[in-house]
Amino acid sequence: MDNYILPRKQAITVFFAFAFGYFLSCMLRAITATLSPVLTLEFDLMAADLGLLAGGYFLGFASMQIPLGYLLDKFGPKKIVSSFLLIAFIGTVSFALAQSFSGLLVSRILIGVGAERLSNGAINRL
Repeated sequence: MDNYILPRKQAITVFFAFAFGYFLSCMLRAITATLSPVLTLEFDLMAADLGLLAGGYFLGFASMQIPLGYLLDKFGPKKIVSSFLLIAFIGTVSFALAQSFSGLLVSRILIGVGAERLSNGAINRL
């Protein structure tokens, strides 16, 4: 078994790509708390609605735990990671353009599904 080590420049690039993805995932996870004053005023939300928005992220994230492993094994990490990144992007754009609470909730679920790509399973399979 050959021990394959990335060249330094490529290893640094891979590290920063995943570090940025992790930072983005953490930011998307906490954005509901950060934007709660704005969301409360714009959409006339109550505390329960804000909690449901925060939970929508985790609902999407949790729903992809098992399917992600299967998809990674079947299609490979390059296709799946980029596909999930696209889902997260669509979710963030739809969150920014949402006009109702239900639009915000669906967007948060999409963001959670897309952020699942950063799980340890996806990183370990690269």
